[in-house]
Amino acid sequence: MFEFFGHERFCTVFDVTKLFHTKMFHIFVPITESLTVHQLNLLRAIIAGRKALSSAETMSQYRLGSSANVTRSRRSLIEKDILDDKAGELSFQDPMYRHWLKRSYFAIIGE
Repeated sequence: MFEFFGHERFCTVFDVTKLFHTKMFHIFVPITESLTVHQLNLLRAIIAGRKALSSAETMSQYRLGSSANVTRSRRSLIEKDILDDKAGELSFQDPMYRHWLKRSYFAIIGE
């Protein structure tokens, strides 16, 4: 038993998940709103498991623009500490941000 939204009670997994998404919303929305459309599309492609981000198929499917756009977006996301580049492999610095984007943000906008 612990305090949940000002009330002491037992919590279900649903309650904890709802609390998590509420708290993460306030943290992650300002970060997400600061990103360009190309940066968001690149993150969506990475979440989907795409490796060849500059391939014609990936650039077309995820509306990434040109390979120069992919390079700029990638560099910017690394500089903003959103992505890590370890030996050419991109990953999220914060796995919870990746989870929130996938389960909340992209789900809301219908991606």
